[in-house]
Amino acid sequence: MSGTSHNAIHISQLGKKYKLGEQNDIFTITEYLGRSFKKFLGHQVKENVNNDFWALKDINYTLEKGKVLGVIGKNGSGKSTLLKVLSRITPPTEGEFSFNGTVSSLLEVGTGFKPELTGYDNIFLSGTILGMKRKDIQACMEQIIDFSEIGQFINTPVKRYSSGMYVRLAFAVAAHLDPDILLIDEVLAVGDLKFQRKCLERMGSVASEGRTVVFVSHNMQAISQLCSEALLLDKGQMLQSGDVNSVVEKYQDLNLSSLQAQGVYAFESDENEDASIQTISLGQSGKEKSNFDILEDIPIRVEVECQSELDDMLLEMGVYTLDGMCVLYSRELDWHNYKENNLIDQIPTKKGHYVFIGKIPAPLLNSGFYELQFRLTSPPQRLYNSRRGIQIHITDYHGSYSSCIVKTTSHGMITQPLKWDRIT
Repeated sequence: MSGTSHNAIHISQLGKKYKLGEQNDIFTITEYLGRSFKKFLGHQVKENVNNDFWALKDINYTLEKGKVLGVIGKNGSGKSTLLKVLSRITPPTEGEFSFNGTVSSLLEVGTGFKPELTGYDNIFLSGTILGMKRKDIQACMEQIIDFSEIGQFINTPVKRYSSGMYVRLAFAVAAHLDPDILLIDEVLAVGDLKFQRKCLERMGSVASEGRTVVFVSHNMQAISQLCSEALLLDKGQMLQSGDVNSVVEKYQDLNLSSLQAQGVYAFESDENEDASIQTISLGQSGKEKSNFDILEDIPIRVEVECQSELDDMLLEMGVYTLDGMCVLYSRELDWHNYKENNLIDQIPTKKGHYVFIGKIPAPLLNSGFYELQFRLTSPPQRLYNSRRGIQIHITDYHGSYSSCIVKTTSHGMITQPLKWDRIT
């Protein structure tokens, strides 16, 4: 390993390049024959027009043992790519990295476990990969099962687990099998708030035991509380690193200065998902935007593709401050149950395309920046799909609302007017 023995991770000139274009460099034999036959018939075939895209470029960092590093940045900045490279899921294009100790990683749902094996068997498999002896794994077994809260399903193949169950067990395994270095992506978004807090507390305990943690998150409150230092990525490059408070402040300044002006967000879907959010649009149709006046409603349009017939599927939306505080949470059923007083707790959903229309009424949110998070769920446990990083900016530059003429949030997050009568 490069560096001294008190370093846990050493990264030198690390880079990851992808090819963007209409054709890949490598074809299957079927694709090759098909292209050749088209040429033989005189049809025009588009040749490679690949462009190089550097998801990471010239990353240099050394992390000491026992430190907790927060990796932050906007969507597409390279955070998850960095953890995938460090986890050896994808190789670097250039540069190198090395570890001093055993490594366990928890990235997106679906990596790490063997679907056909039970949860119990996967615990042993994970421990064996880390080089642990059977008796040592067995000693941790009860703690792992208790922490994951899925004891009754521990002998069930994990392919039958919901996303929430899978992540509960995966985190419990990663955090309790005593790896020297723990790499964690933002999978903690899966699961309820109580379990998320328990995970954060466990990560703090891991760090206090002298082990090293690398943590990717959009939650600046969690980053500030848990991490001893931070690394800010922007467009694949390291923008700033060091003291966590300074780096978080830089990240928030970056958001203030370059908030995405468009109000339409399109996402790639995973064919393995039962349902996924395809597009999120903010603002009036044809006039989408992400900046709104404090007295302006925020129309929301969410397009969903359902690949399977589901017994239950709900759309949920959370509104968060940039430091991770949830100020508003809404489920698709809330308004229906409130207005019609006819409680429904399940909505059967057939295969197909769905559009959800809603709005955040005004005045409600005070001036400032907020992140919207959307989920497709089957309460209380199952998560089909989630989308994060949708940011909006509420302003009151014209002093249009008397409680918020001072352009701060000193009057609170919620500005809903209350009725007052003056009686003489």
